[in-house]
Amino acid sequence: MKKALILLALFPLLVFAQRKKSIDGFLDIPFGSDSVTVKNEIVKRGGIKID
Repeated sequence: MKKALILLALFPLLVFAQRKKSIDGFLDIPFGSDSVTVKNEIVKRGGIKID
């Protein structure tokens, strides 16, 4: 019973410990970018361009 009360008291701290970052892109490429921009950024990062 004592352990349950301790866990219940610490639960709000766990919620605040998990900060959420807004996800607005992947690999520093913003979502919604046109295909040319995405292809150029991937090639800059060492990706292989396949035609």
